[in-house]
Amino acid sequence: MLHKTGLCLRVLYYRLLSSGRAIAMTLLTSIEFGKLPAICLKAPDGAQATMTLFGAQVVSWIPANGTEQLFCSAKSVLDGSSAIRGGVPVIFPQFNQRGEGVRHGFARLNPWRLTKSGVESGIASAEFYLNSAGEYSAQWPHDFSLLLKVSIHADQLTLALRVRNKGSHAFSFCAALHSYFHIEDLPSATVDGLVNTAYTELGIAQIQTERLLPCTGPVDRLYHQVRGDLVLATSHTRLMWQQTGFRDAVVWNPGKDTRQIVDLGEGESDHFVCVESAQLDAVQLEPGKEWLGTQRVQCA
Repeated sequence: MLHKTGLCLRVLYYRLLSSGRAIAMTLLTSIEFGKLPAICLKAPDGAQATMTLFGAQVVSWIPANGTEQLFCSAKSVLDGSSAIRGGVPVIFPQFNQRGEGVRHGFARLNPWRLTKSGVESGIASAEFYLNSAGEYSAQWPHDFSLLLKVSIHADQLTLALRVRNKGSHAFSFCAALHSYFHIEDLPSATVDGLVNTAYTELGIAQIQTERLLPCTGPVDRLYHQVRGDLVLATSHTRLMWQQTGFRDAVVWNPGKDTRQIVDLGEGESDHFVCVESAQLDAVQLEPGKEWLGTQRVQCA
């Protein structure tokens, strides 16, 4: 499922940290994911994640003593010519086609810079940076910066997206962390935590009345003002996550008819569910101000 070549080709550095009697080691390596430069981050307890510099996209997450939790399509073009189908794409500054720019925004379609990494209290992290200098500045002429911090430890993956207005004028944006979770048994998959929440599907506004949402597609629900934690459960797995900053959530699976999705293979829709933290209503960000959205996922 994962397109990895030259895993751990070059060790960038080892960092040894001493805390009391414990000595922890974090390994950060440069690899290739398909034809894309990527970073493999490993925590002292064995948890690991892989991020491409293209889009700062998490494409693999394996908890300590666990198995792969993210889905990536075998048909995804991994050369930087198009978006990666799978992992956790960063959606910014627009959601889907709600704007005049490229669908789901340009953040997932441009190279980011690795700016910082390390380990603290057993939590390994890496930070990626994108600013307004680039081809897309003509499409979205605002002075901004994005910082994505990826943190792993034990059975947890935390993503923190920070948006900063560096200019002299306010701008508006939407954002999301479009997470593709790997599923072995789609018919048993449900999402809990959305009962009595307003949502839109196929342009129709509704209120969810059922406690458990079946994930067998097609399902494409945009939830507004999500109030609590969510749980994605199957007969084999259970994922719990919390979000802050993001007010909304999206649950998506295209169903079996995926002929219009050219980078998704036949039958692959049976092996993922997208549950994403989202900010669907535009945020107005004043000059010099920051917005922070976080998503924490934990294997139970």
